[in-house]
Amino acid sequence: MDEPQTVPSDEEPSPPEGHPEKVLELLSEGVPVSLLLDLTAPAGPDSESILDEEGEPEEAWWEQP
Repeated sequence: MDEPQTVPSDEEPSPPEGHPEKVLELLSEGVPVSLLLDLTAPAGPDSESILDEEGEPEEAWWEQP
């Protein structure tokens, strides 16, 4: 498996290309930032601590009626 690329600390990483409108839509629907981070960068930021800060959404969107 390939090693993840690292960016020297004096350089800013380029923003990823994608669909920011879709991300904003998901966030507005209550999808936690931590879940989006886990899906896009599993080895990335500590999503568990981000979820702790965000708290659970008022509506459990992942549960089906």
